[in-house]
Amino acid sequence: RAYTVKVTKGGSGSGTINPDIPTSIDVSIFDPLRTDENVYPTGTQIVLTAVADAGSIFTDWGGTCNSGGANSSFSLLMNGDKSCTATFEEARTLTITTSGTGSGTVGGDGPHAIDSTAKASAIADVDSEFTGWSGDCGTGTTSPVNVVMDSHKTCNANFDKVYNLLTINTSGSGSGTVGGDGLHVIDSTAMATATAAADSVFTGWSGDCGTGTTSPVSMLMDSDKTCNANFDIAYTTLTITTIGNGSGTVDGAGTYVKSTTVQADATADTISSSIFAGWGGDCGTGTTTPISVLMDRNKDCTASFKLPGSLTVYLSGNGTGTVTSSDNFINCPAGDCSYIYALESPVTLTATPDEGFIFKGWKGNDITCPGTDPCTVTVTTDSYKDITATFQGSFSWDLFLPAITSPPPAAE
Repeated sequence: RAYTVKVTKGGSGSGTINPDIPTSIDVSIFDPLRTDENVYPTGTQIVLTAVADAGSIFTDWGGTCNSGGANSSFSLLMNGDKSCTATFEEARTLTITTSGTGSGTVGGDGPHAIDSTAKASAIADVDSEFTGWSGDCGTGTTSPVNVVMDSHKTCNANFDKVYNLLTINTSGSGSGTVGGDGLHVIDSTAMATATAAADSVFTGWSGDCGTGTTSPVSMLMDSDKTCNANFDIAYTTLTITTIGNGSGTVDGAGTYVKSTTVQADATADTISSSIFAGWGGDCGTGTTTPISVLMDRNKDCTASFKLPGSLTVYLSGNGTGTVTSSDNFINCPAGDCSYIYALESPVTLTATPDEGFIFKGWKGNDITCPGTDPCTVTVTTDSYKDITATFQGSFSWDLFLPAITSPPPAAE
């Protein structure tokens, strides 16, 4: 099935109806007998919008569209033929102006139906007060006030400023709290205060509060005022954090008067054989301890403790010889065959066979040193490197048997 919709306009005003029509549909496939211009298949949703002309207002829908009420736009379901009325009435305009030394907002102005009742409202801003109506809204301070729109009407809302605003900002490297800011009665005296935090000092006012460090300071609120309170750091904090797989203790962390020089110290734990591997952060680099730290600001340092690594040399084979290290810490077997390294260290080992013997090569865990050349081993903290040097005699004996050139004689 297909259905038609017809909209007529009523009332003393004027306006237009704008249907939001779905994509064009060939309705003949639903109902070949319907050829009207505004024909829609059953179930179609169309949107009707009433737009009032200047000097008019839309009041309501009627007829089979009465479900739309006073809404200027509503959705209509095409489940039958529709006959609607859109009512436009000639409007009367309410104009509301403002005056006075203060500020505020007004409402209710605009077009209204003839002889309807408009509600004019006036709301003062926080620093002002509404002191009364004038014009067609009468006198007094009632808000909202009813205005009968039997003609064009003009009202005035007067706002007077009764408060001035004191704003207090803060600046500087420190911190603190301020008080006395906010709204104050015009020409009253406000007291601006500045209180430094525990690690800071109040260094003075600027702006409308003048200069100096007096707190509180009195302010005549004959206008809006803006002040600034400056706070600078009076104390600084040194924080020292330990890192690494070793252990140790640090000293020197704490709170100090700004710009003083303090000593930061790091001591490795001897029970775990830990070593102090160096500073980080605001303490710079290096392993010097203690070090001097200038406390011109808050500072964060790290102290790294690591477990040591070791390198051990073993000798094998039927020969003899000597293995020495490039740092002279290893001289095996005459001296030390093992050494503990505090930091990551590359060590080169050289094997020297005794007279009459030869060096055959290296072998070890996580060590790749082919041939008989010197072997470079990197010893890292918390690692254990073992390497074996093999020495053998320089000669080997082979047993030669005489060759048999003919078979033995046969037995008789």
